[in-house]
Amino acid sequence: FGQRTREVRNYLHEVESRINRRFNGTYCEILSLKAADYMFVARKISRATGQVVEERLFDLIIERKDVGDLASCLINKSKDFKPLSFFEAQMHKLVHCGIDRKIFLVEGDEDNFQWRTEGGGPASEDEKRKRRLRIKTTRLLVEHGRFRGVELVCTKFKDRTIQFLIYQMELFQNSFDPKDFAGMKTMQQFTDHIKEKMNDPTFQKYLELRNQPRIGDKKAMKVIRDPNEDWDKSFVSPSEKNEDIKSTLEDRPTFWSRSSARRQEDAAVQPPPPPGAGGPPPPPPPAGAGGPPPPPAAVAGNDRSNAPSNSRSSTMNRSASNVSSSSGSSA
Repeated sequence: FGQRTREVRNYLHEVESRINRRFNGTYCEILSLKAADYMFVARKISRATGQVVEERLFDLIIERKDVGDLASCLINKSKDFKPLSFFEAQMHKLVHCGIDRKIFLVEGDEDNFQWRTEGGGPASEDEKRKRRLRIKTTRLLVEHGRFRGVELVCTKFKDRTIQFLIYQMELFQNSFDPKDFAGMKTMQQFTDHIKEKMNDPTFQKYLELRNQPRIGDKKAMKVIRDPNEDWDKSFVSPSEKNEDIKSTLEDRPTFWSRSSARRQEDAAVQPPPPPGAGGPPPPPPPAGAGGPPPPPAAVAGNDRSNAPSNSRSSTMNRSASNVSSSSGSSA
């Protein structure tokens, strides 16, 4: 949204400071990103000069919205992609950013948020109800796959969001292999890809149609899908509605925590129980195979996951760096 408020700028500096203290170095930097709010990079650093030689992107991008910001984005119009709302434009950009793992992070609890009017006074009960319903419905839409490839993460407050970012950093550092570096995207490739997608002829035609009098989403998409028109038929409307997904005031988010994330991670790599431990017996080896069955795959992967990240390459002394946007991605 262009210039950030003082509160958000202070928050970004808090994120930067907390992450750098946690990893004891400059691992977080505030930059302007083409899309979303947080990205993670690997840097190749010269031993001779200490300068960054090359930078590549990890396959994760995060768009963060606190509940107050989200409520505004759902109704305020985009500056650059009218007549879409800020939310519609930003989610279209996120979906088409070219990064495989995309997270939409909702911070806060709308049921306990201090809702205010534009003038700063308390919002009416009816307005509070409408805002809460919009946020709950949006959360359900993300959960049910309305935005292709976008995962939902909910954090209860800012400290948990910072913990989530630190946790992602730790996962990258523990799993990073420098041999993968050359195949990772550069920031320029990421920027060029988004520019190409947001200037896509079908998307631009859709916006042109929507800006004409008495043409809404359905009429615009009818033109796009017309078999006689040469537009991309796989195009998905940024304003597509799903009437089957509606929330109620009783819907509640599931908040992320480090302990729950670790339990899920442990469960994902838990080896099968040994014979006689309560689980079903292992299948017999195929005829002629001979010898005992091979150990679980999780055991075979222990060498890589336990290796310290700073020992994998003589030139890679920073295996992951969080980059947070200072001005966000305008939409």
